[in-house]
Amino acid sequence: MGGIGKTALAVHFAHHRTPDHPDGQYYVDLHGFSPARAPLTPEEALGVLLRSDGAAPDALPAGLAELSAIWRSRLAGRRALLVLDNAADAAQVAPLLPGTGDTLALITTRRKLTATDGALSLPLGALGTADAETLFRRIAGDACTGASLTRTVALCGHHPLALRIAATRLRDRPSWTVPDVTARLCTSAGRTAFLRTADRDLMSVLALSYEQLPYEAQEFSRTLALHPAAVHDIPQACAATGLAPSAVECLFDTLLDHNLADEPSPAHLAIPPLLRDCAHTFTFPARDSARRLTAVA
Repeated sequence: MGGIGKTALAVHFAHHRTPDHPDGQYYVDLHGFSPARAPLTPEEALGVLLRSDGAAPDALPAGLAELSAIWRSRLAGRRALLVLDNAADAAQVAPLLPGTGDTLALITTRRKLTATDGALSLPLGALGTADAETLFRRIAGDACTGASLTRTVALCGHHPLALRIAATRLRDRPSWTVPDVTARLCTSAGRTAFLRTADRDLMSVLALSYEQLPYEAQEFSRTLALHPAAVHDIPQACAATGLAPSAVECLFDTLLDHNLADEPSPAHLAIPPLLRDCAHTFTFPARDSARRLTAVA
């Protein structure tokens, strides 16, 4: 999920591990989920890495295989550290990985990279209540306490970016109290309007993931988001969407692979509240109006 803190965690971990990897530290933003910018191609990313390692730009070949071979040759025998941030998919990342086990690669992505051989996956979820309250108080002030704070961080989904935006807005309004923020977060429309500032908009961040979905998965997610049930099994999803069980199973997998839903138990899907809010912001095509009525019935 966007805004959950993947980049911050990877960079923090990389700084902590720098002494163990003295032969070079490299960072590249792969722009897999960046607004108004296409993801870097593997060739472009390798060019960034090789130039940062001192390679002369005019000496670099154009072909992917040649670039990848040069990169792996330069890393051979070295204890380096790579941060490959904001990856689009495994195909973008694979040519950038070292050929030996001495270099550590940290990859952040909104999707599951199941095709990346030997990768250890670390799902990063929402904060616990205590950590969410600590983050909120760090920005808005230590005077924020009590049940209203607990309710507010819950309405933010314990999501780090949502918490930062809400706490910043409270800090910048001296006349407000935590209950004032809580009141603005109580509805989907309220959260959508409130969780944005001049330079940060939570729904825009989350929408970047939806835009990467196939149309059928976007439509499916929007339909389930309109349904009042918090958790959907396959028969419920079939009834809401009019789709066959086999199609619903595939769409469950798609949303889970894109980290746009949780799986509380096998064959059950839960869309977190903030992602439900985001799905509501997508235009529902007129030809799907009958399905929309089914979902809310």
